[in-house]
This record gives sequence, C-alpha cells and structure tokens, in this order.
Amino acid sequence: MGGGEEVKKEVNMSQLAGVQFHLSNEGKEVPLSSIEGKTTCLFFSAHWCRPCRNFTPNLVQIYTALQNTGKNIEIIFISLDRDDASFWDHFKGMQWLALPFDTGLRQKFGVGFEEDAVKLVDEYGEDAYPFSAQRRRELEAMDDARRKGGKLQELLGCKERDYVISADDIKIPIADLTGKTVSLYFGAHWCPLLPCLHQTTQGDRNKGEFQASMSSMPWLAIPYSDTARQKLTRIFTVKGIPGLLILGLDGKVRWQDSNINLWCNSIPIHGI
Repeated sequence: MGGGEEVKKEVNMSQLAGVQFHLSNEGKEVPLSSIEGKTTCLFFSAHWCRPCRNFTPNLVQIYTALQNTGKNIEIIFISLDRDDASFWDHFKGMQWLALPFDTGLRQKFGVGFEEDAVKLVDEYGEDAYPFSAQRRRELEAMDDARRKGGKLQELLGCKERDYVISADDIKIPIADLTGKTVSLYFGAHWCPLLPCLHQTTQGDRNKGEFQASMSSMPWLAIPYSDTARQKLTRIFTVKGIPGLLILGLDGKVRWQDSNINLWCNSIPIHGI
C-alpha cells in the first residue's frame, strides 16, 4: 500500500521464504499461520516518508472500522526504513502486524501489484474493501450514478444523517431541499474569495475554522466531521477552491465553475 502500490495480494508461505514469524508492535512474535484465510494487505511504508506518516493514521482508522464490522482482514507492514530504529519508531503507531526489519524483503514483495490502493483508500475509506480493481470499478460506477441520478439524499446525506445544518446548528431535513435550485459551495476559512495561489492545505483544519466560516454565511452546510464532504469533492471532481456547483430543480448538475479552481488543490465542501 505504501508508495502508491496496491495492498491486496494472495500471500502464501513460499512467498515468505526465510521469514519465520510476524511481529506485533509490542515486539511479540506472531505465527505466520495467523493470516491464513484472511484478506491480507501488504503495507509498504517508511518513517522518513511524510506522505506515509500522513496516510498511516487514516489506515489505522479504516483497519479498526473493518475489524469492528467483522471483516476478515489483516495488514502486514513491510518497512522501507533505513535502519531498525526507524522501523520501530514508525511501527509503534500501527495496530497490525509487520515482517521483521530486513532491507531485502522489499525486493521480494515490491512487484506484481495490479492497483493503487493508497489512492483508493484515501478516496473511499473503508468502503474500498477488499481493495481490488473490481471494487474500484464498482465504487466509480456508484459515484457516476449519484452524479447523474439527481437524488439529494444520496449526494448530501448518508445512512446516519438525512439533514444538513444551519449556522446556529439547526438540523434541516434534506427532503426540504427537493424541488429547489441547490448550490454547492466548496471553500475554507483560510481561503479568500479570490483563488488561493499556492495553497496546499486541504479543508478547514479544525471545527473552529469551520464554525468561523459558517458564522459569515447565511446558507446551510454538511457537518464538519461528515465524510459526505469528501464524497462530494470526489464525485464532482472538484480541483480547487473556492468553487461553486449548481444543481437544478431535478437535482442534476446545471453549472459548475471551473475558472476559480485553477490555483488550489481539492478540498471538502463546507457550504450548501
């Protein structure tokens, strides 16, 4: 998974030639048989790699969610660190298993992957499971159906939430928006109305910034912690902020601004 490689691969004992056990992050030896019958993901990463360090907490959250819902999955960390101390410093923040530190192991496992699962996990979270090319096609087809379907609940809501919020935190049913022209405003408190030259930060960095944005806006929003914000950014291929997208009375896209999106990286929506 680390380094932009796909993580799902059939692993058998012959591929682990020379490796006698896995390690827990407490340094305990775990039998190789512990992963038999499980979907096994190989996570290539290193402590010196900043994108790896940024990605690991997201993967921990997804791994925990999958474990809690009974998914038969295990992740094996394969270190690309330069020394044993760096390996352990990186591994201590992980909840899964690892192969013992060996600079030669990466050569055995670093080829033959069919899909970039890091991007898949970043975009779809736990829904990316089981991290295959087929699953990517399924998820992309679902996004396409949402984009063309004109159903506001599928776009703005989720299983746990059928409302949006006002600046004073009043819940407004998404159903109340049906039959209206709905504008989706993509922005962040740190970003001025003019294009944000050279900005790379993604989204409001905390709930305080989100609330500061909301205090100056008369419209509605998706709650700050809700993943529907990232979903909309992905579905509508938002490339930068500020950005504005118009949904017609039928819930389908009527207009999407592209001119003001030239200078920023994509970030989640916070205005409706």
